[in-house]
Amino acid sequence: GVTRTTVCAEPGDSGGSYISGDQAQGVTSGGSGNCSSGGTTYHQPVNEILSAYGLTLAGGSTPPTGCSGYQNTYNGSLTSNQNAYQPSTSGYTAAAGTQRICLDGPNGTDYDAYLQRLSGSTWTTVAQGTSPNPDEAFTYNGTAGTYRIRVHAYSGSGSYTLGLTRP
Repeated sequence: GVTRTTVCAEPGDSGGSYISGDQAQGVTSGGSGNCSSGGTTYHQPVNEILSAYGLTLAGGSTPPTGCSGYQNTYNGSLTSNQNAYQPSTSGYTAAAGTQRICLDGPNGTDYDAYLQRLSGSTWTTVAQGTSPNPDEAFTYNGTAGTYRIRVHAYSGSGSYTLGLTRP
């Protein structure tokens, strides 16, 4: 009863959401390959999960808007102990200089942000905001390269906004 897709997934993505447009489709449950070489990813349909646990899907939560004035903004939603990668797991290219990162998480949660740089085939955290609060802001002055931002819901659930300005 799972859905087979070619959607990009990496190790550790199991349990993450599978969304098409603005509609929940399912939960990532496994696969093979990765986002560099491609592969196959399987998703458990969301309606089966909701039915099995007697749940309903809540929608319409508006992401926080506290990260205004940044070159790019990204929105997402997490549940406790989940990760998301912005703008994607494969990252973005930045010139040498200062990057500014802002995370606006839901009130009453603890969301953290980690700026990661690709070195060979390994992602290394080069800067982070890890206060026990929903919001983080930091800068990083670094060399040109490929970067990504890992957003982690340390505790709590809900929608977030991430702001990024890069050189």
